[in-house]
Amino acid sequence: MSGTPNPRLRPGHSAQSGRVRGCPMAIPPDAGRPPAGAADRLTSLDVDAIDDVALGARVLGSGGGGSPQTLAALARAVVGASGPIPVVGLADLPENGVVMFVAQVGAPQILRERLPAHEARIAATALIRHLGTRPVAFASLEIGGSNALVSVPVAAALGVPIVDADGMGRAYARIDQTTMALRGIPAAPFALASPTGTWVLVGDADHGRAEDVLRAALPGLGGAAAAVLYAATAGRLRGAVIDGSLSRAAALGRVLRRVQERRAPLGDFLRTGAATALFEGIVRRIEQVRSGTPTMVVTAVDARSGAVLRLDASEEFGVALVDGEVLAREPDVIVAMDVRSWQVVMLDELHVGRPLLVLRLPADPAWHALGGARALGGARVR
Repeated sequence: MSGTPNPRLRPGHSAQSGRVRGCPMAIPPDAGRPPAGAADRLTSLDVDAIDDVALGARVLGSGGGGSPQTLAALARAVVGASGPIPVVGLADLPENGVVMFVAQVGAPQILRERLPAHEARIAATALIRHLGTRPVAFASLEIGGSNALVSVPVAAALGVPIVDADGMGRAYARIDQTTMALRGIPAAPFALASPTGTWVLVGDADHGRAEDVLRAALPGLGGAAAAVLYAATAGRLRGAVIDGSLSRAAALGRVLRRVQERRAPLGDFLRTGAATALFEGIVRRIEQVRSGTPTMVVTAVDARSGAVLRLDASEEFGVALVDGEVLAREPDVIVAMDVRSWQVVMLDELHVGRPLLVLRLPADPAWHALGGARALGGARVR
C-alpha cells in the first residue's frame, strides 16, 4: 500500500496529559478531541459498515469479548441476501415500542468452534410469545468483541431495525454488567436457545440472580447459547444505554483500517477514540494467576526509559499501571496494539517478546453518571 508510514515520535507524551512514562510517542495536541464528522451516525449496516464495526469491536473489547469475525461473516451473508439493515436511534422509536437485546453467552471455546445458526431467532420468538408483543427493534448487549453484530440476523429475520446503542460500550463477561442494570432495568424475563432448537425461558430473576440462572442453564444447552434479554420500552431505555456505540465502533474501525494500511497517521485513530497513549514497550512476562482476581498479569518494559508496565486482566484488561501508578482502570477501555502492524492484540494473543502500544479509551460518560465504576467494584490490583 502507498502512503506515509506512521512516524516514530518523540518520547514521553500522551494524547491528553502531557508526559507519560514509557510511551516514546509525541501525539498531536488535539489528539484527545474527536475530529469533525466523527460523531456521524450510522443509518444502515451494509457490508462495508459491518467490516468497520467488526474491527472497532476488537478495540472496544478491551482485550476480551471474543473475536467478532465469525458473526461478522454471518452478518455479511445476511446483508448480502436481504440488503442493508436499517440503524436507528432510540429517539426514532415510539415511546412504548419494545426493544430487545441480543447476546451469545457461554464458554468462549465453544463459541469459537460452533457457528451460530438460528438460535437468536428461536430465543426471540420464545420471549415474544411470553411478553405478547413484538419488538420494534433489536440491539446488541455489548459492542465490544464478538457480540457487536449478534443482533443482525434476528433483526433481518423479523424485519426490524437495529438500535445504535448497547448496554456496555465495551465488553464485559456478565449480563448484569450493564448501564441498564444500574438504571434498575432487569435482564429478565429472558430466553436462551441452542442451535438444536432447545430453549429456556426465565420469567423472573433479580439482577443478582439473572447471571447465576443463566450460567446454570448453559450446560443443558451445550455450554453456549443465544440470549434475548433486557426487553424494555424505548422510553425507559433512553438515558439507560450507551447511545451511539454502533457508530462509534464503525468510526474506530474505519480509521484504524486506514492506519493499518499506512494511509493515515496513528493520531487520527487516537482523535477518533479520544484516546490516551499510556506506554510502549516489549512484553517480558505473562503470569497466570491460579486463584482470585486478576487471573493474568502481564509485564512489559520500555528498554529506552526503563519504565515498567503492568496489565492486570481477567476476561478483559482491568487495570494498567506504569511504574506502580494506575493510569487506566475499567470501565475505561484498555487497548493493546502491536506497534509493527497496529493490529489490536487480544489477551490470548499476547506473548513474551511482543512489542505493544497500550492505550486508554475513556468509558462512556453514562458509566460515571450512573455510578458504574463503584457498582462494578472496579478492577482490583493484587
